[in-house]
Amino acid sequence: MTTLPQMIGEPDRRTYIGGSDAAAILGVGAYDRTPYSTYLAKIGEHPESMSEEKKRFLERRRRWEEPIVQMLREEFGGKIVSTNKRYIHPEHAFIASEIDFEWIDERSGNVQNGEIKTVSPFAFGESRGWGEPGTGDIPIHYYAQAMHGMMVTGRDQCVVAAMVGLDSFFFYVINRDSETISSMLSAEIDFWENHVLTKTPPDPISPRDVSLMFSRHNGKPVIADDSMVAMLGRIDGLRQRAAAIDGELSKTELELGIAIAKQWGINPPEEPKDDATIIHNGNTVGSWRKTRGTSLDQKLLKEKHPDLVKQFTKEYFYRKFYIKRK
Repeated sequence: MTTLPQMIGEPDRRTYIGGSDAAAILGVGAYDRTPYSTYLAKIGEHPESMSEEKKRFLERRRRWEEPIVQMLREEFGGKIVSTNKRYIHPEHAFIASEIDFEWIDERSGNVQNGEIKTVSPFAFGESRGWGEPGTGDIPIHYYAQAMHGMMVTGRDQCVVAAMVGLDSFFFYVINRDSETISSMLSAEIDFWENHVLTKTPPDPISPRDVSLMFSRHNGKPVIADDSMVAMLGRIDGLRQRAAAIDGELSKTELELGIAIAKQWGINPPEEPKDDATIIHNGNTVGSWRKTRGTSLDQKLLKEKHPDLVKQFTKEYFYRKFYIKRK
């Protein structure tokens, strides 16, 4: 078994590029991760936030880690020799990867990589990037992670074990693609040396990137050219059209409701008790139905339980263009 350089202890994720960073650096990251957001996390200016749902998922994953590995040993055909080892790229100390499990290929006698992915049954299938088991058809961000792991360890194959729900494993085989790995290595070196070390941000590729970028320049003036002013004008015009459409929609719905009520001999504001089936020339063209909805009385809640409101109130920030009309 080839000895690979290993990482000791729990490393600071700001000090290296890991498998979950690979897809983001390539612009195909999950959970809205991009080169720009990953750059901010690496330089410590904007630690990547994690949703409560994702935190709960990872916590459940940690609690289930041992049972999952035990199930894997029972269902996986190869011999598993180790789990959860972290390795460093032999030539670039800022590139590393944690390998979920390592197994021996009986045909060659070589140790290969393995990744475990816990997947909700509702997030599994062709529409979510999961193809036929036994193939290499997996979501692209997992594919990038598998290639990154083989890049670090120098191995030829990675088996991705997708645990769907709590009782079913599906196995996918990702073979080493030297051309892809070469391109990924160049991209990761460029990201680290020309962006992280020099603190030169990569270009934004999403609206969230733009929001993150602007949040670092509070009140800084921007000299607008004609095209930027034209964009502001378009935003203003679209907002006014949207408001006009909403108003016209509400007005038309009200007028139709009054017409139906009057046909029944009901004068608004008296509330009709029946639903309406709208018929034209003998054909049903629509309906007008009473629909139940609920709303939270925030004013009453604040009066009765102010501490509870404070406990469950989450502050958030967003950016909006405010337009100064002449």
